[in-house]
Amino acid sequence: MLPFQVSDLRWCEHVHNISAKATRVLNFVQRNIYHCTAEVKALAYTSLIRPHLKYASAAWDHYTARDSHQLDKVQRRAARFVERDYRQTTSASELIHQLGWQSLEECRKNARLSQSLFYKGLHGLAAVPVHELQHPTRYTRYSGTNTFTVISSHIDALHKFPDTPAGRC
Repeated sequence: MLPFQVSDLRWCEHVHNISAKATRVLNFVQRNIYHCTAEVKALAYTSLIRPHLKYASAAWDHYTARDSHQLDKVQRRAARFVERDYRQTTSASELIHQLGWQSLEECRKNARLSQSLFYKGLHGLAAVPVHELQHPTRYTRYSGTNTFTVISSHIDALHKFPDTPAGRC
């Protein structure tokens, strides 16, 4: 008997773990801010729960529909919590649309596309000006010539524009 479990290289366990973690955080949020406004609840979802649902999604996306459904279930619960609408006759998808949240499937698609485009630009397969991106100021043994730094700002301007990828997810 092996002291550890041999992986079968499926993403089911990973998706189950992140779904469970997101559910625990959602339950915590529901217990502690139940009487807050919908705006506060939506902010709590987008900042505390949604990052768990999106974690490593570009790697496992399109693996199985069951895995995607498991994460979508958490988002639907969060939408019902934010809107305080637990009726079975109300569509959770409609609530998500009313809140202006992008579906997790769309977020995963955008993540795959942006990673693919960056890769193509880096290797000269697309006309993307990757050379104009910011490189690190100093190199370490973990960075090389193909290392880029994330350009950050104290002003969160991208989230004010809903047509940008940062404003949608």
